[in-house]
Amino acid sequence: MDGGNNFIGQLDVDQLGASLRRDISTTVSGFPNSEALGSGSSTLVPALDGTATFETGVTSDSFSVSVRRSSLGETLIDDLILVQSAVGEYTVTVSSPGLLSSSFILTVSPGYPSSLDACGCSTCTRRITDGVCTDTAPYFADAIVSLRDVLVVTRDAGGALTGTGLEAEQERNISVELIFSKDQSTGIETPYSGNVSALSSSSQRSLVAKEGMVAWCANGTIERPAPRFCRPADQLSEQNLTAATQQYLNMLQITDVGSLTDNVTGTTGDGLEYYGIRSSPRWIGHTSGLHFNFPSTGVYKLQFSSFCPTSNCASALYRELRDDHLEIVVISGTPHRLHLFRAPPTRFENDLTISPAVQVQTLDIASNLCTNFDAFAISSVTPTVSRLEGDVTPLVSGVATFDRLKINGLRGNVYTLHFSVSSFGLSVSHTPFLVIPCEEVKSNSQSDGNGDCECMPGYTEDIRLPISGGTALTNLAPSVTSYPDLYKKASSAPQRYLSALNPYGVCVPCANGFYKPLPGPQACTSCPLQMDTMWRSGKIKGEWTTLSGEKIPGHLGNYRKNQCHCIVRRSGTSSDSSLETYRLLPEDEFRCQKCPFGGVCNGLPKRQIIVDFGRWRAHPDVTVVYDCLKKSACLGGESSTCAAGYTGNLCAVCADGYANPSIDGRNPPVCSKCPPNIAGGMIIVVHLLLHGIIVVTLFRIATHNHGGSIGLCKTLLSHFQMMTVLKDVDLGWTSTQYLLFEIAARISTPTIHSFEIDCFLRWNHYQYTGYSSALPTVIAILAVFCYVVIRIVEIKRHRKTFFLNKFKLQEQVAFNRRLGKNVTDLQEALDKMSIQPDDTSPHGVMDVALTPRMTSPAEDEDKDIIRSRDIEVAELPATAYDTAVCLSLVMLYFSWTIILRHLLQLIRSRSFVDKGSFLFVDLDISTGTTLYTSWICALIAFLSVYLVVLPCILLQALSSEKTRLHWRSVKMRLGFMFLGFMPEYWWWEFVVMIRKFGLLATAVLLPDEPLIAAYISLFIVQVRYFA
Repeated sequence: MDGGNNFIGQLDVDQLGASLRRDISTTVSGFPNSEALGSGSSTLVPALDGTATFETGVTSDSFSVSVRRSSLGETLIDDLILVQSAVGEYTVTVSSPGLLSSSFILTVSPGYPSSLDACGCSTCTRRITDGVCTDTAPYFADAIVSLRDVLVVTRDAGGALTGTGLEAEQERNISVELIFSKDQSTGIETPYSGNVSALSSSSQRSLVAKEGMVAWCANGTIERPAPRFCRPADQLSEQNLTAATQQYLNMLQITDVGSLTDNVTGTTGDGLEYYGIRSSPRWIGHTSGLHFNFPSTGVYKLQFSSFCPTSNCASALYRELRDDHLEIVVISGTPHRLHLFRAPPTRFENDLTISPAVQVQTLDIASNLCTNFDAFAISSVTPTVSRLEGDVTPLVSGVATFDRLKINGLRGNVYTLHFSVSSFGLSVSHTPFLVIPCEEVKSNSQSDGNGDCECMPGYTEDIRLPISGGTALTNLAPSVTSYPDLYKKASSAPQRYLSALNPYGVCVPCANGFYKPLPGPQACTSCPLQMDTMWRSGKIKGEWTTLSGEKIPGHLGNYRKNQCHCIVRRSGTSSDSSLETYRLLPEDEFRCQKCPFGGVCNGLPKRQIIVDFGRWRAHPDVTVVYDCLKKSACLGGESSTCAAGYTGNLCAVCADGYANPSIDGRNPPVCSKCPPNIAGGMIIVVHLLLHGIIVVTLFRIATHNHGGSIGLCKTLLSHFQMMTVLKDVDLGWTSTQYLLFEIAARISTPTIHSFEIDCFLRWNHYQYTGYSSALPTVIAILAVFCYVVIRIVEIKRHRKTFFLNKFKLQEQVAFNRRLGKNVTDLQEALDKMSIQPDDTSPHGVMDVALTPRMTSPAEDEDKDIIRSRDIEVAELPATAYDTAVCLSLVMLYFSWTIILRHLLQLIRSRSFVDKGSFLFVDLDISTGTTLYTSWICALIAFLSVYLVVLPCILLQALSSEKTRLHWRSVKMRLGFMFLGFMPEYWWWEFVVMIRKFGLLATAVLLPDEPLIAAYISLFIVQVRYFA
């Protein structure tokens, strides 16, 4: 602006006429209303020119503004920010060098509540280190501890009290929660969360803010009335507050109550206590407060928070206010009772200082130790004793220790000890206190009728060490020093000290493995061989009460022979080597036998031998225990119980309604619950379709491609079949490997063994073997059917072709005759077709000139006999017989491995004591039956056929045709066996079959030796044969 306050704009130029760019600075100064912040608060007011100029102690980061430059006489200042500004008036000055500055007034009023302040009580102060508000006035522990005037106010972002400000009509709740405590006596810190809190249920944990504040107060009494800002808790208290307010206004001579209520009860900002919130008038009644029931001494931390939902605070700027915390300290209260922290023993030796020393504590009503009081404690005894020493001791920090207390009374009498602190009128008693009777000076003894004591049955005076032939446990020998608890920590002395410590002699219990039926000093009697006294009725003896009334371990102090039990000594229960035995019948012979491996013997007869988990025995009267194939299937126990779904020998047979999943990656597989039968039927159909597709695919490759493709297919099929065989060698295959094995089995063999089919058919190994053994018969039937179908189709096709050609030839003859042409050649051809071809020819209807050249000699022009050329015969098409034989070979090759596998599995068996022998692969099939014998005979016959006869026939057929392997008919008929190999190695497929059989025999016959089976299998797979 110019001197006339006119905007100069583009005229603001220098002497050269260039536009000037002036630096524009902004500063802020002023004095906020510190009283509006509450007592003891201050506000930082920034100067906004970036030069850290402050009027009231503000810091340089309390404002933000950048220095701007003018352009064409003007600039825009749009980034002036006041940080936590206090309530009051501020002068904003804009200046530039060489120009007069311009100022304007900025008024800051109380804003929206943004935080809580719980430090409003008169004894509260904030800790410098972490800013937490602490109440410097401690609370004394009592049955109910009510917190004094806990005042919580709301402040805006600048720290000003909001009072009846922008949220006057909102209903904002302020909640309190106990979040932490630290016990003074133990030092244990306890965090609280959720519904767990030390606050009593009578505490009002949430209040609605009024005039920007809430307060939790102790009940107003005559001695300490409640401040005006405290909330009444009931209607009567509300009436008391109203009456006190009216009386207070009358005292001030104010008649217009409605206009001056806020001046009396509200926030005025005049710097009084409680942040200027008036406490007058004070009143008497019940308030909304915070209470602790029987609190422990220590520090408690309260958290105050506020969240106002949209429904209650529609216009609130901050839904959730910043929390604040208040720490209070609880110290011990008035002594209420005495407590025997270390009580006297119930029995003690006469005229000895009681040890450990008796300790008495003074506790308040909340059971806190009263450490703030000192006095004297006194002890007394009833009935009266002859002498009492050390009966007075000082009470220091609430604890009195009677470290010199000694009682001289009568032996056998029971006394009551009294402890009191007369300064507080408190006392506590202890009873019984027994002075040890004379008859107990020599323990475990009884009167012999002559005035002496003798050892009772089960006890002896034989105190020799075991190495010297002793029969008692001398390291537990009681003595005069063993009866008072004072000496119970004294270690037992060796033999040379026993006489010194036991002036009246000792009676020690019979050791383990000994018993003594009669009283007296004699030694104990040894139990029979392989017997001791550690167990009774199959269980370890616990403590028991002997004839003397003493409670000792059950293996000591025995006095009857029938207390001897077969030895059960396990590692962990004894330092000796483990030994378990079972009792032989009859029991009165007292004979024991060593426990079988895999069983747990408790010294009882063999029927009660407990079989280990994962093991099995055939009968309770049998002592031979076997390892189960699947550990979790055998639950063990006396009756060798099987798990749910398992039954039979070794619990390896699936019960009704259960079957072995086929693709589950476990060996042996588990027994799982069967699905509905419809699933089994569908799986059978799927298996048959899959096998049919594989066979048809191999057949089509073998008949339509005479190259090396069929060789590659056979190689792949052989590898899959070998994988199927190697699955039976248990080398700890993984789940993924088992899955691959099962997939290979489904692809390379016609097996139908699966979980769903097992559930559907319920077949045993006999039936699966019968199914696989019958496959060649099915193959033969299918081959014959294939042959018949192909022959019928060929005959029909050839006849149709013959008559169609004959008909066309007849039409040509007739047509040429009508045209007058020569039909001699056509007529000769027609005459040749007057005879219908022979349908029984092995090649069907073929060229008439070629047929005789295959079956009979032919003559050349010189009448010399010749035969048809080899190339012509080699190109003859394959017959239906060739096709049927090819199909048979494909199906037999596909099923040969599974047939032999099922047959070989009939050989391996496993025997069980008292049960006989059972098939290894199906432990439900006994090998001692006529049926099994019949199957063994069938096994010999089938193996002879499938392993010798059929391969020899096939080898002979190939050998006879080895010079004609290029013939089409030979390729069709036998090409599946030699195609893919070099002609001179036409026999190699039989070597592969021998290797497969070797793998089968190894895997099936050596299941108990997986490593040996694995090495043999590797040798078979890697060995090479040369022609």
